[in-house]
Amino acid sequence: AGRFPIATLDEELRLIQGLIRSTGRRVGIYPEIKEPEWHRQHGIDLTAALIGTLNKFGYSTDADAVYVQCFEPLELQRWLPSVLFERPLLAKNRILSNTM
Repeated sequence: AGRFPIATLDEELRLIQGLIRSTGRRVGIYPEIKEPEWHRQHGIDLTAALIGTLNKFGYSTDADAVYVQCFEPLELQRWLPSVLFERPLLAKNRILSNTM
């Protein structure tokens, strides 16, 4: 283990949800999917993992203030028809809608 460990998304979301409960203030999250094609070539589907984690923590509608960004628009468009994903998707500063 290094001197400065990197928090996992699960750890970050637990922290955020704890802060929401303790302060009563609603905040959003803005995860980015990095290099999805490269990861898929190595057997990791980051987008599916992200969606699974968001669903596990109860982020399931636009009201949850989750904005997912990826600089590969095709990766996001792959998830547009998914009923598991009803959040804004941002690709190269464009918002893609899953209601297209």
